[in-house]
Order: sequence, then structure tokens, then C-alpha cells
Amino acid sequence: MRHFLRAAVAAWSALSLAGCFLFPGAGATGGQSDAIHVGILTSRSGSNAASGEPQINGAQLALSHLNAAGGVAGRPLALDIVDDQSDPARAPAAARQLLDAGAVAIIGAMASSITKEAVLQAAKPAGCVVISPGSTSPDFSDPAKIDHGGYFFRTIPSDALQGKVLADRAIARGYRKLGIIHVDNPYGNGLAAVLKRTFEASAGRTTISARYAEEATPRTSYDAEIRPVLLENPDAIVLVAYTGEGSQILKDWISSNLSPTVPWLFSESLQSDAFVANVANAARLEGFTGTSPYSGGPDYDRFAQAYSETYKTAPPLYSANSYDAAILVALAMGRAGAATRQAVRDNLRAVAGGSGTPIRPGPDGIRSGLAELKAGRAVSYQGASGPLDFDDRGDVKSGTYRIWAIKGGRIEETAEILKP
Repeated sequence: MRHFLRAAVAAWSALSLAGCFLFPGAGATGGQSDAIHVGILTSRSGSNAASGEPQINGAQLALSHLNAAGGVAGRPLALDIVDDQSDPARAPAAARQLLDAGAVAIIGAMASSITKEAVLQAAKPAGCVVISPGSTSPDFSDPAKIDHGGYFFRTIPSDALQGKVLADRAIARGYRKLGIIHVDNPYGNGLAAVLKRTFEASAGRTTISARYAEEATPRTSYDAEIRPVLLENPDAIVLVAYTGEGSQILKDWISSNLSPTVPWLFSESLQSDAFVANVANAARLEGFTGTSPYSGGPDYDRFAQAYSETYKTAPPLYSANSYDAAILVALAMGRAGAATRQAVRDNLRAVAGGSGTPIRPGPDGIRSGLAELKAGRAVSYQGASGPLDFDDRGDVKSGTYRIWAIKGGRIEETAEILKP
């Protein structure tokens, strides 16, 4: 059983112990002027701020393992971190700040809308890969919607899979009329479309949908958007939102007294204790469930042990995906024998899949992987977050999901594992 997005002070204190923690524009610590820069584009403020810490911590843990193994070609790696402020309009400038600092790759962003703008407006023109641990929109899989030109990868499954899991769960529970409330951006629109299509394909089932505008700072009310759904008395409601506005939407539902007993299902972006705490009415949320990509098995356990030892808390959602992204960037450079953006782009698939020597998460596994690459041998990194075999659009080819539930005011994972 794991809890999520807690113990922030302890985690950030531990972060400073891991080494090579750089802010944008700063020089390498300890006089390491030859450091290879890896960018982090993340939300440390605004509506999606709860996702920032797991992303940073996972990547920093990876760099501590890589640097303990000697770095890449004898050079240490360091992180530059820029806050996108949960604002897609800020994404191009934030990404350019990382590029100007010399980033060979950018890990991020978390929100699909921010990642889209960062890729199209900044990273792709600069020939730099963006590898996201949290952007799940199906739009990235369709070149007609997002033409990223091979400069986008992700270590988390597409919502083409999660939308089906949510729909299948709603059908299995016997729901006939499903409400869908979602943020109006590539993440919300993409997941909602898959959910609606899959649910309505089952005979006799209908959906009522409402969307709300994406904003960097949550509004004080979403009553106008959610009221039409509540008035239809749906059997259940699926909410696809970020933590900030998600909490307000639940507050608005409670105060409306409409559909007071309707059960809610949540997407992975709400798997945060902060979401529950901000609603400030845990009793009304008791038993509500959500879905999220599942990480488990020995490879995840190696990562989880290292994460817990470093940050004194269990790894939250997205932390393993961010760890994997950083490891893959380094292994790609190790395979190429060069610390360049082109080396990352051209070698990511080769180190993430195939029949090379299996490389496990953790210091020993990473050291072994870098040594194998230096000797000219093929490697296949076994992700902490799960299999990382990329297709031609930069998507991982498979995904497994776990059900989480709100119990006693906290988020807990259940034993229920689902495959699309």
C-alpha cells in the first residue's frame, strides 16, 4: 500500500543530498563545468503543481545513480529545472531557457498541453528530444494532430489505453448513463474521446459531457460547467482534471446538492492526497476510485527501495517514469559515445527495447549498462515504470493499470490490476 505526494519537506531536503542539483542558468556544482545538462520542464506552481516534485525527484535519483557510475564518457550529468507554471502559453519560453542552458534532452512536461507547445515551438526546431513521464494525450500518437517529427517520447502509456480501462470499469459496474467532465486541452479531450467512444459502443449506454477551459490558476467555481451534467442524474461521473481545479469541482458538486449520491471515477492526474485534502470533505469522497498506470515487480521494487531511502517516503505516481526517462537519455548517449541532442534522438529506441543485455534500475544495473555500452555491446533497459519498448511515434507499446481508492481521507492503491 502506497500513499501519494506527501512529505514534501522531507523529500526536498533529501533532494539536496543527491548531488548535481542545478537551477536554470547556474553553473555545475562542485566546479563540474564539464557537466552534461539535462533539462526538466515541470509544474512547480499553478493548477498542476502537485506533479512537479515526483518528476524532479525521480530524475534526480537517476542522475545520482548515473554519476555514481562515472557519468557518461567520464562526464557528470546535471539537471536544469524550469517551472512551466502549469501554463501552456509559458511552455515555449520555458523550454528555450533549458535549450539555451545547453540541455541535450528535456524531461517533461507533465501536462500534455504544455508538452505539445514545448515540442512544437521550441524543442523540435532546436533538434532536441522531449521525453515526458506524464503527458498521456492520444494526440501525440497521431501526426495529423501533433507533428512532433520524432522529437517526442514518453515513458507512460497513452490514454488510448486508460480511456478504455475507465470505460470497461464503468460498464462492469453496470452504469448506463455516464457523465464526463474534463479539462479542455489535449489531455482531457483525448482521454474523454476514448472513454466516450468505448462506453457508447456498448449497447444501451450514453454519456453526458462537459468541458472547462484550461487555466494556470484554478477558478473559484466551475458550477456553470458541471451543473448540466449533474442535472441529468448520471449513474456515475468521470472527472479528468488536474489537482487544483479537480478539488474545486468536487467542492462545487457538494455545495450544489445535485446528484448527491453519484459515484465519481478519476483519471490518474488526481491521484494525489492534495486533491483530497483541498476538497476538505473526506467523508463525501470515501470509496471513490480512479485509475493510474501500474508499476510493479522486481524492477520497480529496486527503484522504490532507492527512492524511499533517499526521500524518506514511498515513490509517488510519475516518479518511476521520470527516473526511467533520465536513465534512457544517458544510455542513449552512452551508446552513441557522444553527449549531443542528435545522439539522444537516434539511440533512445535501441537502448529501450530489443534483445540486448537486460539492464535493471538501480546503481549496480546502471553501472553495468554503461560498461556494456562502452564495450560496444547492446543493452535493453528494463524500466522501473514497466516495459519501455517504443513504437515509431515514441509511445510505449503496452500498459497496465491499477485501481486506487480514497479511504480515510488518503489515497491508497488497491490490489485490482487491469489491462486494456
